[in-house]
Amino acid sequence: MTTLYRIFILTAFIFTAAQASAAALPQDMLLLPPDGWVTNRAGVPFSHELHDADGTVACITCHHEWDGEGEPLGCASEGCHVSESRRDPMSFYGAFHDRNSERSCVGCHRTARRDSDARPPVSCNGCHVPQ
Repeated sequence: MTTLYRIFILTAFIFTAAQASAAALPQDMLLLPPDGWVTNRAGVPFSHELHDADGTVACITCHHEWDGEGEPLGCASEGCHVSESRRDPMSFYGAFHDRNSERSCVGCHRTARRDSDARPPVSCNGCHVPQ
């Protein structure tokens, strides 16, 4: 094989792998509390692609119990963040709103605002957008 041919094959492989990785991200979704819960806020539109635009956010950053096998579960899944108490650090509310945890939406957004030029929303209405 010539060097030019090898470069072509390697480039095609890298391009295909990048496309496969991007295609593996779930589609946009609406984050909602577990079934049967009552809330006074709208759901939160969420885009995996937007949150991992530069490819540096690993799935396990948010899906911290995921073992890398199969599909990661969401926070509303049975056995995860199922407590309805806002004061419980393991509650569904806490999973998204804990200002001191970089795994929560609010905590991660606050860190991004502090450490970069990014301006992700940190107010209630910035994320809870009525549909």
